[in-house]
Amino acid sequence: MFPSFSDYRRLLPPAALLLLLLLNACADQTIIVSSAIGEAREAQEKGMVVWARGNMQDHQRADAVTTAIARDAAFDIPAQAMMFHIGAGSYASLWEVANADGRPPDIVSLDMAVLPEWVDKGRLEPLDSCLEERSEFDGVRQSLWPAVTRREQRWGVPHELGVHLLFFNKHTLRELGWSEAEIESLPRRIENGEFSLEDIAIVAGQAVEQGVVKPGFGYWRETRPVSILNHYAAFGGVVTDPNRPNKLILTRSALVQAYAFAQRLREEKILPAKAADASWNRAMGTSVWHDVVSHGLALFWDAPLWNWKRWQGYYMVGSDKQYLEEMAGYALLPGGQRGVPGFAWGETRSYALSASRPQSAKKVSCRILARVTAPDIQLAHVTDNLYLTVLSPDAYSAAQATAYLEQDILRFGESIASSVRLKPVHEDFGRYEEIMWTHMRRVEAGESSPQEAAEAAIEQMQAELDQTLKIDD
Repeated sequence: MFPSFSDYRRLLPPAALLLLLLLNACADQTIIVSSAIGEAREAQEKGMVVWARGNMQDHQRADAVTTAIARDAAFDIPAQAMMFHIGAGSYASLWEVANADGRPPDIVSLDMAVLPEWVDKGRLEPLDSCLEERSEFDGVRQSLWPAVTRREQRWGVPHELGVHLLFFNKHTLRELGWSEAEIESLPRRIENGEFSLEDIAIVAGQAVEQGVVKPGFGYWRETRPVSILNHYAAFGGVVTDPNRPNKLILTRSALVQAYAFAQRLREEKILPAKAADASWNRAMGTSVWHDVVSHGLALFWDAPLWNWKRWQGYYMVGSDKQYLEEMAGYALLPGGQRGVPGFAWGETRSYALSASRPQSAKKVSCRILARVTAPDIQLAHVTDNLYLTVLSPDAYSAAQATAYLEQDILRFGESIASSVRLKPVHEDFGRYEEIMWTHMRRVEAGESSPQEAAEAAIEQMQAELDQTLKIDD
């Protein structure tokens, strides 16, 4: 059980405390003190303050920094690392209050979706000079630096790489008559484009028709906007122009096909009659979704790799953890039609520095980030949470690489790292994705045809995102 909010109110300045009281009253949100070196007041006055956002599973986002400080004798400073179980908007508001009070965190963990806003509002320090001074940063995968780049400057150091995968129920495929060789080769066939979304619909339809799974349990998509993004990209949809990073792109034909696929899944009773996202209680809907997939009730589902840890820790008990290993397989997200190779969406989190801290504190923070990026710290971080490492494989010793790849699912994740497409770092991408999702829900509810929904989505995007949007047919 999380510690109560009242246990930690003494750690915060009055203005921040007032805001947190309001947040807590509105949404039953929890603030977690993750780890500390010395006293909180000492850290505020002459040490390091680190913020991260997430739940108990994500504690390493904060702990990694205090671990790095404790392991290096050069850092003889108090530090307070705090985990906030709050939404992204509340997290940003909390930073603003702390900054106005004169003491924002030195280091803050951010997801890539909010980086443009934090940069544009002047909250962050550009890190190019820091990155050039420390050789430890050379080990970061070169493919990840675009995720922290804006206005031709780098604003963060990646510390997590999450990927979205397709999962499948091996027990159910056996009931459908699949051979062991067919099940074992499914990830390779998806990667090569030999098994597509069309095939998922066919197989899931057979499972429902034959009573192998209940109606609605053939395919469980994520209950978030990334679900429609998966299918849009599978049908050839493009999101950005690499030569014009300030422009989002919407491919009309791909959006129509993605909506048509969603309609088919609902009409053939492959998807649930009502999505398991329980708008009246998002937490309850999410719990239902995770419980279904982790206990083998669905045939196919898409989800982030890091959910595997959640299924093991929150939804499995005792020997049931072994059941998860035996039941669930994983693969790249399939293409829309045969011949289209599989792919995976990736997203990063990064450590950034508050711009308004004194220069002396920023220099110390830079050295700390270099230490956090060291292979031993990064290894503990990613294996504890089931993220892919942000470091190039050759940054690890043979023993470290063995430890990193001990778990099958991380071994698979590393094998498909070259197929990962990073989501764009764009201030309007979240809204772009949300509009896609909103109109997909209308298709599934029978309120719009795929063509009508696509045109309505385009019209809304043009109204809201006109300056940053290009429509392709």
